[in-house]
Amino acid sequence: MGTRETLTQQMCMNSVGNSYRRKHGYSKALELYQQTLSFLENHLPIDHPDLGIVHNNIGNTHVYLGHHDLPLEHHNLGLQINEKSLPSQYPLIASTLKNIGVIYEEKDDFQQALSYYKKAATIYRHSLPLTHPDVI
Repeated sequence: MGTRETLTQQMCMNSVGNSYRRKHGYSKALELYQQTLSFLENHLPIDHPDLGIVHNNIGNTHVYLGHHDLPLEHHNLGLQINEKSLPSQYPLIASTLKNIGVIYEEKDDFQQALSYYKKAATIYRHSLPLTHPDVI
């Protein structure tokens, strides 16, 4: 099997992890995300957007588990990757910024949360239709 097919399979594993996360199977989701991340890190450039996606998924799962430092670490890694590999007004960057804002809000650091929410809102306004739920 070629590398391209294997990469596709790994991103499918990431999607299965999303399904587990939605069903509150956080441990299984993290296991699948970690497997995906390990494989992708060995087969893709360090700034490939798929790595940013997996880091964000790991961060979101840790949020559901009530963690604060691990999600922040993974969302910041995802943000760094996305800012290098995607256009500056890309909605995935805004989503990551919003996720970081949520973590700061949960840590009662409202000024920091607001800063990230404002950055996300600016990108959403420029990249999504005015009727999109993230813009309204």
